[in-house]
Amino acid sequence: MLVARAYRRVMPSLVAISGPLRGATFSTDEEALNVGRDESNQVVVDDLAASRRHCVIRKDGERFNIVDLQSRNGTFVNGLPISERLLEHGDQVRIGTSVFLFLDVRGPKDSDSVAFDEGLLIARSTAILRREDSIYLTPANRNETDALSERPARDLKVLFRIIEAVHTASGLEIMLRGLLKAVFEIVPVDRGAVLLTGPSGELTPAFSLDRRQGESSQVRVSSRAVEKVIRERVAVVDERVAEAGRPPLWMMAVPLVCIDRAIGALCLETSLPEVGRQLDKDLLQLFAAIGAVTGLAIEDAKHVAQLEVENFRLQAEINIEHNMIGESPAMQEVYRFIGKVAPTGATVLLQGESGTGKELAARAIHRNSPRSSRPFVAINCAALTETLLESELFGHEKGAFTGAVVLKRGKLEMADGGTVFLDEIGELAPALQAKLLRVLQEHEFERVGGTKSIPVNVRVIAATNRDLLAASKSGAFRQDLYFRLNVVALSMPSLRNRRQDVGPLAAYFILKAAERSKRKVTGISAKARELLMQYDWPGNVRELENAIERAVILGTSEMILPEDLPESLHESVPIPAAPSGKLQSVVQEAKKRAIRAALEQAAWNYTEAAKLLDVHPNYLHRLIQNMNLKTELKRLAQEHPGVSAR
Repeated sequence: MLVARAYRRVMPSLVAISGPLRGATFSTDEEALNVGRDESNQVVVDDLAASRRHCVIRKDGERFNIVDLQSRNGTFVNGLPISERLLEHGDQVRIGTSVFLFLDVRGPKDSDSVAFDEGLLIARSTAILRREDSIYLTPANRNETDALSERPARDLKVLFRIIEAVHTASGLEIMLRGLLKAVFEIVPVDRGAVLLTGPSGELTPAFSLDRRQGESSQVRVSSRAVEKVIRERVAVVDERVAEAGRPPLWMMAVPLVCIDRAIGALCLETSLPEVGRQLDKDLLQLFAAIGAVTGLAIEDAKHVAQLEVENFRLQAEINIEHNMIGESPAMQEVYRFIGKVAPTGATVLLQGESGTGKELAARAIHRNSPRSSRPFVAINCAALTETLLESELFGHEKGAFTGAVVLKRGKLEMADGGTVFLDEIGELAPALQAKLLRVLQEHEFERVGGTKSIPVNVRVIAATNRDLLAASKSGAFRQDLYFRLNVVALSMPSLRNRRQDVGPLAAYFILKAAERSKRKVTGISAKARELLMQYDWPGNVRELENAIERAVILGTSEMILPEDLPESLHESVPIPAAPSGKLQSVVQEAKKRAIRAALEQAAWNYTEAAKLLDVHPNYLHRLIQNMNLKTELKRLAQEHPGVSAR
């Protein structure tokens, strides 16, 4: 027996994959779906990070448009802030701490709806129709009697109606359901089924329908008859008897043809003699034509369904919940890693330069793991002294040391059932390394000043910007602890290795900084963007965020201009044919010469000099002050009689 695999249409919907509504599904098949904290919204998000009226999803023809309603913290689609955007299948929408997945796809479902039964044997062949004998598919076979009869005219109307139904259906299941319902209107058989050929030519049941019971009834199909239909591309009507005293059945099977190739079969069956007698040669003519004109549409719908399901599967691999921004290949690898490792309980070692987002990755691993409902506790191993860090991690008993007036539970104990993130693990003192190794091996520890072992169930995620392997070989870090931590490792990419993410990150930081400083900033000028893109960002994402926040605070226009950005970005511009010497001093001297020449040419008018240098006057003044040129330029201006610095 083969199991049918049909396709169902998933109506456009918003699925909460994180946050207070996690697991809930909301249909977007309305004119408008309002989302926010207020009770009047269709989707009520109980989250202080969400605005009362946060965003709305509106129907735009067959598409859906999401509009941010000037929310306090912004609406994000696939990690990018939006004001308005058309939604695509698989898009992630983040509202406060909640993440929703927008779905509009046909997905598979299993049903025991069609069974191949070898016990059904052909008793006698009522009719076999080949394509060349069809009056509809081979016009030369029609005679005047056919043309004048009522049946061909009525059959053509049926054909046109079925063609219209098939070609306007959205989705394979809807198409096949419409086809079988139209067939039931022509002849009241008990059941119908559509079988399609697979990649290797095997027959796979695709959809079945019972005229009275819907999809719950199983259709029995003679594999011998269907194989004959597919192999020889002939339409067959059979009256069948079964072994073991089963009642007789009447079956009709016609090939579904797509460009001279049989892609499947339409099968009908009934056990009612009065209906079975209607399955004659004339009806076979009509159904052979139906199989021929619907085959191409069914094949196209099948491919679309397969592509959409595959696309949905691929999207699901990277549609993890996270607060990271970036769609570069390097970040896609990070998302894939998180998607694979999060469901496991493995210890994870995150490596990479400072500012690359190691803690964000750790939080994403936790939030997409079975431990997501339990605590995520982070601690920086470099921020505290050894004594304080030991007490912070493991806790202490009352009276363990001076000042320990009460019992204190440590971070490990507080994170029981959840995740502990140990940042800067390479700075952990040797004594604490030994205690942490016991936690990883034995899943227990003792408080400072205590003698009782406390069991703990935590997942450890560690992060470092040091080369722990080299440190373990040199003895600066316990080798056995390194191997315990390095079960699975991820190297977070530096920002200079994913420059295409600089623009989206900058846009996000502008939104945050403008909100905090109550300033309206609409974007970045082309020259400022060029500076951002050519800079190497040794401080990575953290440095970019600081640079953008500074630009928003110091800027005077609605656009981020080059003069709003830190001096370090301007100094990164390469100077052609630079003489030998230290790069910093060469750059500084070149700037001084350019400023002197511009002021002399502009008769010491700072506004005109700024125009010549193509910078903002405020930036020119700031540059002069930072380079300690003010006294020198004042002296030079006084050496020109009749000219004063303006």
